[in-house]
Amino acid sequence: MFAMKSALHRPNTIERKHYIPSQKIAVSFHPHLLYAGTLRQTLKWQEERHSHNFLEILFIKSGSGVVIFGGRQEERSLEVKRGDIVIYNPNVSHYERSSTGDPLEMLFFGVRNIRLVGLPENHLISEGLSEVFHTNGQYEFFERIFSSLVSEIESDQIFSRELSESFTRMILIMILRLVSKDDDKYLKNNESFFKAKAYMDQHYLQIESLESLCNEVFISKFYLTHLFKKYLGKTPLQYIIQKKLDLAKMFLVESDMTIKDIAARCGYEDPNYFCKLFKKHEGITAMNYRKKTDAPEKKPPYMAKMYHRQH
Repeated sequence: MFAMKSALHRPNTIERKHYIPSQKIAVSFHPHLLYAGTLRQTLKWQEERHSHNFLEILFIKSGSGVVIFGGRQEERSLEVKRGDIVIYNPNVSHYERSSTGDPLEMLFFGVRNIRLVGLPENHLISEGLSEVFHTNGQYEFFERIFSSLVSEIESDQIFSRELSESFTRMILIMILRLVSKDDDKYLKNNESFFKAKAYMDQHYLQIESLESLCNEVFISKFYLTHLFKKYLGKTPLQYIIQKKLDLAKMFLVESDMTIKDIAARCGYEDPNYFCKLFKKHEGITAMNYRKKTDAPEKKPPYMAKMYHRQH
């Protein structure tokens, strides 16, 4: 476990214990929820065959039936029942069909912006793994969180999107926990990456070179570069530059500091170099970025309403 002792505001005692969370799985989890909804029990119900370019998750609340994958010439079916989770990766043709005497009741959602190491964007499972997982004693948890997700979107209250995406993230992480219990190689632990990233997130303004960074985290330049390219798709120095530019953008929007002062606050003594770097990475000058964000913009709709699959 990698955790700095300074995080504790009081020492451990016999009566009081502190437990510090650590991150060991290389995932990028900032889900963008597209919709959530319900399917009520309907006799002789069958979905139309379809596919989509995002991830969709189903939870079988009650009933039984089958899910069918593939085109008409190469169909593959799996039985589903109460407590099952169904994972539809992007661009997978599929549909569901209720059993005759015990129709399906489902909760579901669609989501984007999921990235797991070794998998295409928005994929939750690798090819070859079953798309259906049983909740293994976790039925009440999943039923409660799925229901809370749907109810929250339907309520359309303030902070509904934030709460809904928190529920979505919780569901996805619990599904990954279920999957990883069955396949130890499904998710790769790499504490070295998170140790280095945690140090960089805290000290990126003080890091002078890749060599000095590697000396601090006790990782070779080659291995550190390999880890960052694998997990983030960029080098450590590119990551540091982006962190500095993100800070600069915050100053441009939220302060009246001059470009020269902002450059200095972000670790660039030469404002001309800073301006060139900003335009290279952001595609716009720092001054024009400030002007653009000063202008009022029309915000997109808050969130699409929940829809129901009804036939």
